[in-house]
Amino acid sequence: MSNLDDVWSGCSPEELSEFAGRWEDMVTSTQPEELDWLYIAKLPVAALWSKEDAEEYWKEQSLEAAENGMPGMWDALLDEPVFEPIVVGFYGRHENGHDSFSIWDGSHRSAAYAITDRPNISAVVGITKNLDLDELPGLIRPVVAARREELNNCALPPTCR
Repeated sequence: MSNLDDVWSGCSPEELSEFAGRWEDMVTSTQPEELDWLYIAKLPVAALWSKEDAEEYWKEQSLEAAENGMPGMWDALLDEPVFEPIVVGFYGRHENGHDSFSIWDGSHRSAAYAITDRPNISAVVGITKNLDLDELPGLIRPVVAARREELNNCALPPTCR
């Protein structure tokens, strides 16, 4: 675990909620206080993007940036590590069986990871309160369960600095 992971791992759910509150969920209008927040150092990127979808998104975003006079705006993300975690809300499953989630911040960073076959990305994750683990996407269930267990075993969790 890196020093940054140590810092983020030490954040309380309230501190993570405050961090997430810098953005909004433009898809569902979910507010940070509606979710339980935790930091996951290695969120599987495949829970968010297929490589094909990430490449399509990247192409659209790159074209839009070029049209606005900023060609190559996102290209550095293809080679550089991400230092600030992305922010993702997970809400369970839609009635149609598809996973319900929204990337609040970090679409370009997580797409870059998918495109360049980097399997995991650090994330501040919000989960609908009282959501059963079985309602989460299969790829993230084990990392959420492990992180919850880790947090439950902490006598005095450190605070975020």
